[in-house]
Amino acid sequence: MRTWKDGLHLIPAHMHDGVTRWIENGFMTGDFMTALMSNDLIEAMGRADDDNANAMRNWCIFLVSYAPRGCFGSISRVSDWRSSGGLNGLETRTPE
Repeated sequence: MRTWKDGLHLIPAHMHDGVTRWIENGFMTGDFMTALMSNDLIEAMGRADDDNANAMRNWCIFLVSYAPRGCFGSISRVSDWRSSGGLNGLETRTPE
């Protein structure tokens, strides 16, 4: 079974740590990532460095094909993911 880590090769290497912190713990790193995860393409492109701008197609492939569904897609999903503590927070929650 493939995991989100299997898709890291698609995105710039200098973003791997930030994406890992976001997915695993819900720690957002920077305005580019916030815009990207919130599905604000225009803002993300405006805040992207050259490597991320050139990799935008691969970012989309990574998100759609590898990233956990709840960690991206809208401002509310980003807020919920952050509040949950990412995958680690979701795994440690006790069912109500």
